[in-house]
Amino acid sequence: MAYLIFAAVLLSCSTADKKGRKFALVEKDLFLQSGKSIAVVSGCNNDNDFQITKLMSDKLSASGKFKVLPQSQISKMVPMYPLNYNIIDFSATVSTNLSETSRAKIDSLQKSLKTDYILVIWISDMATVNRFHRAMILSSRLISYPEGNVVGYSDRLNDKASSVLFQGSWEELFEIASNELLKEVLKNTK
Repeated sequence: MAYLIFAAVLLSCSTADKKGRKFALVEKDLFLQSGKSIAVVSGCNNDNDFQITKLMSDKLSASGKFKVLPQSQISKMVPMYPLNYNIIDFSATVSTNLSETSRAKIDSLQKSLKTDYILVIWISDMATVNRFHRAMILSSRLISYPEGNVVGYSDRLNDKASSVLFQGSWEELFEIASNELLKEVLKNTK
């Protein structure tokens, strides 16, 4: 019940489409620059966020549009990442705002990683609606450096309904969510 209420609130706040805020740039005429360096980092220290972060990092790297810092390299460069490192403190709302605590952690990461962009992604909520329907809200904030401004964000409801005979897996939903985010990021890249 809590999931349904949360999803209804999120969806009613959206101007992008019926499934929540797709990845959007803060400024209309702004485009991400291909060839720049980017680090995809997990917003929270849980297995689900690690999994979606790794998927997104690998897919972004395979696209060839950015110089993607591998997850293994990030782990070597940032002490305690990802296991003991929470970036998002859940006061982020459906907007570009980040709390001062989250902002300080992201800026600290950038001092170690030295990338042009940091894409922070996390799963805001996930639930099994019924036996055959799973859903998750994947959130992201893209910060551009050296300015340190949030230039893009998303809060997108991704869902997967399965047939009566075959129950869909969470892995399928992670693939769907990461593919959707990748498509939107690349669409906003020159």
